Amino acid sequence: MTKNTKPERPYGIWNWGTGILIAIIISVAAMSFLVYKSTQVTYEMSEKDYYAAELQFDKTLMAERNANALSKRVTIQQKNDYITILFPAECKEKTSDGTILMYRPSSEKEDIAIPFELKDTAEINISKNEFIKGIYIMKASWKMNGKPYCVTEQFFIDKP
Repeated sequence: MTKNTKPERPYGIWNWGTGILIAIIISVAAMSFLVYKSTQVTYEMSEKDYYAAELQFDKTLMAERNANALSKRVTIQQKNDYITILFPAECKEKTSDGTILMYRPSSEKEDIAIPFELKDTAEINISKNEFIKGIYIMKASWKMNGKPYCVTEQFFIDKP
């Protein structure tokens, strides 16, 4: 007589069903992790009201043309503890309603807005203590003799 015995499994409990179950569990865990990480990401737009800014684009373009027609370009120099923004000499004592926006592309929290008027000198000094190390975009806009001017320069702040 033959004994009715089960054949021994060579791999224990491992079979196709176990592999599929493990693959599904790993997929669900990975998808859950991606959903969690995507809810943690901050998304900031470069302009709060980008549609209104787009409507003002022609005026900005004209202001940039006016700034390009000046005798010299607006330049940025970094010294030990200060950032110096140098304007052309013809801007001195004629500039009104000026604003410098130090825009940080990676975080809106580090943006700095500085109102200015050029009276005695054609330069503006800003302490580096107000900034963190990284890339900034300077957007300077002002009026001179009733005409709008606008300059945009990108620069890297290196802290000592």
